[in-house]
Amino acid sequence: PGEGGGENAYRREWGVGARTVVMYAGNFGLAHDVGTFLDAAERLKDDDTVRFVFVGGGKRWVEVESRVRERGLTNCRLMDYQPRERLGELLAAADVQLVTMQPQWWGLVVPSKFYGVAMAGRPVVFVGPGQSEIARVIEETGCGVVVSPGDSHGLIGALERLRREPDLREAMGRKGGDAAAGSSARARACGRLVEIIERAGERPIPANRG
Repeated sequence: PGEGGGENAYRREWGVGARTVVMYAGNFGLAHDVGTFLDAAERLKDDDTVRFVFVGGGKRWVEVESRVRERGLTNCRLMDYQPRERLGELLAAADVQLVTMQPQWWGLVVPSKFYGVAMAGRPVVFVGPGQSEIARVIEETGCGVVVSPGDSHGLIGALERLRREPDLREAMGRKGGDAAAGSSARARACGRLVEIIERAGERPIPANRG
């Protein structure tokens, strides 16, 4: 564990040593499944080999903060959005990156953060519909693992395997970089679509005056 290594400033700040760092960074929005990874974090709260880092904000951030506080999840660290110029260093501090999508959003959005975190050269664990584009890319390229929404036991199993097998993490990370590099244009388009739909979902839809 600890591919971010002792030289990474974030890892030094967190004091994680060689523990496996699992990160979700970005928008905690309406389209994102946060319950599954919070359930996994709670089940692993007494496991000293794993730490969860949640970075960002959004519609469901309060839900994450409340769960971590109320359940005493000392294995979780919460951080605000970080400066853009430190994004690469932040993502490199993790050993595993999480990407999630609520099943009811399948066919409407593709979480563009997938391409960004894959570019960081870390394996991606996607919690979302198996028929989605991200699941397809992961399965075709071998850059990560797909877990069904709500399957916290499956998520824990995937994280445990990645913790035990650093060579597998490294291989998946390399494949993720290749997959992201080949999808940059699509990622930009998807990013705009996600933003538009999420913003629309967070405020009332104007009545049709026609």
